[in-house]
Amino acid sequence: MLKYVSAAALCAAVASFAPQAEARTINEGEATFTFDADLLASTYLTTNWEDGGVHSRSFSVRPSNSGSGTPSELDSDGAVLRFSGRGAGSVYLAPTDLAGEEVEDFADVKVFSFRNPPATVTEEMVNINYVPTSDPNVFTDFSNPSMSYTFTDEEVAALGDAQLRTCCRHTLSGYEIDTAAMTVDGIIDNVAERDVNFDGVIDEDDEFHLFDLVATETENLFELALTETMASYLNFGFTPGAFADGSSLFEEWGALQSGGPGFLSFAGGDVVGNVSYSYGTVPVPAALPLLAGGLGLLGFVGRRKKRAA
Repeated sequence: MLKYVSAAALCAAVASFAPQAEARTINEGEATFTFDADLLASTYLTTNWEDGGVHSRSFSVRPSNSGSGTPSELDSDGAVLRFSGRGAGSVYLAPTDLAGEEVEDFADVKVFSFRNPPATVTEEMVNINYVPTSDPNVFTDFSNPSMSYTFTDEEVAALGDAQLRTCCRHTLSGYEIDTAAMTVDGIIDNVAERDVNFDGVIDEDDEFHLFDLVATETENLFELALTETMASYLNFGFTPGAFADGSSLFEEWGALQSGGPGFLSFAGGDVVGNVSYSYGTVPVPAALPLLAGGLGLLGFVGRRKKRAA
């Protein structure tokens, strides 16, 4: 019995001297992103968040007990809030014409099925968008018209019709609010990794910060300021060179810009909206892991005593 008392006393003594600070996990919350409608109107841009002239949308914070995806986190420096649900946080930016209509452009192409291509068709060939020529068996590569391919009648029969979006939406998604680093990270056009600093290597220095958070007088309300990288992306992202076929953008929208066809004048630090957020936490006593360890120790001592007997 002495061994049991000694182990229990040891656990109690350790727990009594343990620091009582609390570690917290995020179990609920939401964030609301709002884009500046005046800025969007001045540059002939629109978003899929438009509702009665307000470009705003709220998203649920992914809780720490979520079964899918990386959960939101909280430490002494601040919170990292991630969003749950399919496509959570996604928004597309698209140019509009003078009538306010979204500028779109699609190209008719031929493609092989990813699921059942002919045995003679390689994986590389499946990823190509083909354009017919005057010869029914010869096709060119939409992205590289100088490349041509000659197919057998069987391969031609396996080609299907498709439309390739060549203009003009760009999608932002995967938002993460980091209140310690004062940044909002994200993904553009479903590309999660990119060589942001152009050093030829994708590493931790290439985190894509869409916005910087700028504090306001209201608690948990921040302005969204463009980072230099995001400003550069927007300025380039709506030019003819950013698309496979930019003629529609050049003719219908680019000429509206005072800086010339396709030019925007975004700069790092430009405030384009705001974000507000809230979240709830669950306190976890710091001594809890010690208590669990103590219980484990008691079980270990008990098993040793039974073996000794």
